[in-house]
Amino acid sequence: KRIISKRENVHFLEKEKRISISWGGFSMLKATLKLLEETSYLEKDFNRYCLLSGSDLPIKNLDYIQTQLKTNKEFIRIDRCLTKNNKGK
Repeated sequence: KRIISKRENVHFLEKEKRISISWGGFSMLKATLKLLEETSYLEKDFNRYCLLSGSDLPIKNLDYIQTQLKTNKEFIRIDRCLTKNNKGK
């Protein structure tokens, strides 16, 4: 955080404004709304918003990520289908 927070285009929420997230829970919506609320105070226009949790790690190199972010693609990924019995099949 110390290194990346020096960049103008990266912003972190202060600790007291962060929300503990339960995956798939209502807290994810609250965190997303907090992200949008906090960015509304900044006098900048953003092309993308990215909500990262503690388990989000890049798996591609920086050049690939930057190229993808310059496109109009949406980046929502669902790894499995949750079923009533929650077996993911």
